[in-house]
Amino acid sequence: MIKWLIPIAASAVLMGCNSDSGGSGSGELNVSLKSPTYVINAESRGEIDTIVGDSALSVSATDFSDVSLSRSNARSVTGMKSGISSRISESGSSACESSGTVSYSVNGSGINDDGSLKSSGSASISLTSNNCTYDFGSGYEVENGGMSISLSWSGYNGNDTFNSIAATVLFDELSYEEYGSGGGLIYSDSVDGGIKASIANNESSVQIALSLSSSDINNQVITIETTTTVKQRVSDFYPYQGVVEVKGGNGTSIVYTVVANGVEVSLNGGQPELVAWNEI
Repeated sequence: MIKWLIPIAASAVLMGCNSDSGGSGSGELNVSLKSPTYVINAESRGEIDTIVGDSALSVSATDFSDVSLSRSNARSVTGMKSGISSRISESGSSACESSGTVSYSVNGSGINDDGSLKSSGSASISLTSNNCTYDFGSGYEVENGGMSISLSWSGYNGNDTFNSIAATVLFDELSYEEYGSGGGLIYSDSVDGGIKASIANNESSVQIALSLSSSDINNQVITIETTTTVKQRVSDFYPYQGVVEVKGGNGTSIVYTVVANGVEVSLNGGQPELVAWNEI
């Protein structure tokens, strides 16, 4: 399954924060998507269902930290985030755990000199991996490409509670490859595009515009977009709104529409099929 799923980088900066009230939405994404090539039909749609179910339709209004980055970028983000307070603004390059490098740019203008957050402010991290390699014993993984995270917030009360908090994540040819101990490629994927996630007025929202490729779909391309923002109340287990469209090659597509008791799924313009929440 594709590693770079929908809330990934937002999870690194939202840190499981809670929202009280106030704030504004996350706005619209403006990214260019690749032309899709993976043909979606009844036989091949299973992997697409999994990607959408595990990402756009599993937004958590109370905690964005459930979905993690891949190992090396997760450590890079954590390191940059923990160092923002002392750096405020810095760029440079650091060695990855096994080999390769990560170039970074950090701006912590919304963070005080003592490391505490200002009541309202912003921070950002940009990472570019160059053959960044991590050895995990039974094999290793390699990452290339760029990712940037921009975070803004208001009404911070000093105790991990905000009136609103929002993250924008942009991907630039970000790729991941996993190899076994013998050096054989086990899995690969790549992502381009962007995500916007926010918590405000006691609800979360996510917007998506991504081009995805994975060895699970024969290294071909699909696009995934929210044509209607996915929204979920803090008090609910499931979203109450959202339309996600996945486009494939030869004009094929799947549309997922949130309804009261689940999701209606329409394959290639066909009759919608209701899938209950407990089946997603």
